[in-house]
Amino acid sequence: MNINNYPTKVKNLTYVLSSIGAPINDENLVVATLNGLGKTIVIFFSIVFRKTFFDFQDLKTLLINEQMIIVRISSNAGS
Repeated sequence: MNINNYPTKVKNLTYVLSSIGAPINDENLVVATLNGLGKTIVIFFSIVFRKTFFDFQDLKTLLINEQMIIVRISSNAGS
């Protein structure tokens, strides 16, 4: 799955959970989203050096930026 679509898919799952009476707060949403990434995305350093907990929108921005870096690295490796 493209990382640009992943946050949207996760967010849509929160709507489903909320509709059945099991809402998820933003902190748990961020943790669940990070847990679902596995080892394919290298955002560890972006997260570790943050001083405060970030919300889902911040995470989505980090993921999109990371995807752009991965694409750029892949393009340079193929050159």
